[in-house]
Amino acid sequence: MSLEIKSRHIGSAVVVDIEGEVDMNVSPKVRTVLVGLTDKKTAKIIVSLKNVPYIDSSGLATLVECLQGVGRYKGKLHLIGINDDIKDVFQLARLYDVFDICPDEATALAK
Repeated sequence: MSLEIKSRHIGSAVVVDIEGEVDMNVSPKVRTVLVGLTDKKTAKIIVSLKNVPYIDSSGLATLVECLQGVGRYKGKLHLIGINDDIKDVFQLARLYDVFDICPDEATALAK
């Protein structure tokens, strides 16, 4: 499965829909999109992982970098649509409680 990344603007938020496996081969593409948003100091970034069946450590590192980026300018990063397999990866890396993980887009937008 190839990687597809789409961004949608909703008010001051940008929703980044990722579809496909996020591994070391494609995480640079994800990084380019997310760093581009943090460089613009996007107030709220919502990353949808509902169509991501797998994420490896390079994908996690990309999300951590984005989290650090928004933290520098007091922005918000929310993750939505995490399946059980990805939740396990976050928990193994002790990152589950580091991120603001929301059950759906509406909840993330309301925060």
